[in-house]
Amino acid sequence: MHNTNHKGNVAEAAIAAAAVKLGLGVLRPQLEHGRYDLVFELDGRFLRIQCRRRTARGRR
Repeated sequence: MHNTNHKGNVAEAAIAAAAVKLGLGVLRPQLEHGRYDLVFELDGRFLRIQCRRRTARGRR
């Protein structure tokens, strides 16, 4: 079983991978515990992204 930090990292990586597949630029901050987890570049704009992980009902 993985700890919650590991599970959050996996979710964040999946979100970043999905954005890359859509052709978005993806940036990561140098420090953790900031106000955002990722930055997406979309049409010359930078969007701060806060990632959240949620389990399906009845699953952990």
